[in-house]
Amino acid sequence: MMTFVTPSMTPSLNKSMISDHSYLGIQANDLRILRESPLAQKRAVVAQKICRHIRERDMTSSEYDFAYKILNAIMDDVADIVRRALAVTLKTSPNLPRDIAKKLAADIDTIAVPVLKHSPVFTDQDLIEVLRSHMSEKAEAIATRPVVNSPVVGAIIRYGGPRAAVALAANDGAIIDPQNATLMMALYKEEDIIEQGFLARRNVSAPILDKLMGLVTQESAKRLYERHRLSLEMTLEIMERVKERARIDLFDRDWPQNDIERLMDYLEQKGELTRSFLIRSACSGHVEFTTHILARFAGVSHAKAVLMFYDQGDFALQILCNRAQLSSRDFYIIKAASLIYRDLEQSGIDYNKDIFQSRMVERVLTLPLDLTPEIEAFLLEKLDRINFK
Repeated sequence: MMTFVTPSMTPSLNKSMISDHSYLGIQANDLRILRESPLAQKRAVVAQKICRHIRERDMTSSEYDFAYKILNAIMDDVADIVRRALAVTLKTSPNLPRDIAKKLAADIDTIAVPVLKHSPVFTDQDLIEVLRSHMSEKAEAIATRPVVNSPVVGAIIRYGGPRAAVALAANDGAIIDPQNATLMMALYKEEDIIEQGFLARRNVSAPILDKLMGLVTQESAKRLYERHRLSLEMTLEIMERVKERARIDLFDRDWPQNDIERLMDYLEQKGELTRSFLIRSACSGHVEFTTHILARFAGVSHAKAVLMFYDQGDFALQILCNRAQLSSRDFYIIKAASLIYRDLEQSGIDYNKDIFQSRMVERVLTLPLDLTPEIEAFLLEKLDRINFK
């Protein structure tokens, strides 16, 4: 639901900071919106725009001080989507102040996870403090960081739980010494997937190999031997379900109709043709996939679903969504996406694919739609990637 707030929502952004000239490439009007707009989604889009400016700058000391004040103002916003915009945009940037990164890490999972996975500004001690909170999603995020030093590895094993341990075992960037490997295998000896995680690593030390050879099944041992003693290529992969947010990004290229049908068959057989997947497709402007999924859910032909989706009134689309057994919330999201898509198509502007999708996602984000935090984070990240390819 669209969040309405009072104009004093970001009190730390003083009026004196809002001038008629731009600073750091940030426009005064954007600062006014950030301070005064009652619409959380609108503040979020502006916050992401401002954070992109901060991310791309090689800042002077005075510019850094100015940026720090703005970022603190964004952190003061009570709307999750505004703080999430900061997290997903500055998650890999060294320009993210460490104390603000620590505040983000203490926030709810959908805000904390992006920075915990990627941010280079954390110290090992910062990460260990987060792990001591015993928050499983945050521990799993830390376990997948590009580099996980030995002290943090030990803390993940002690505080992180099985899912974090699996992610850690499979992470080539995790520095797992024989002592920590032994501890992990002892603590999670009932978790078969731990050994599979180690098998997926490109480099496994001799002591760990010896321990694995005594633990894994005969078939896994054969693969382990082949991979690390004979084969130059990876002979074993952990087959994981591809997450929806990653799969949607694969659809940005042009797909022939026959390939779409085969892909729908595959996803349906695996039980991965979900309503969440439908909403992500619609909000991203992937109308081909949206209409194919609606057709499957409603039990109608794709041609009929297309006609009902593009019908000028709401009636046909509502019937289609009812037959697809979508909730009223999902219907309104699909309806809004349909109207935005048609409006952009009929504007007469010759958009390229990236600009079209950027306009689509931005307009979806600024409407009063009841999007889940996961969908909001997905769209903010997509908007950021589109604008800075």
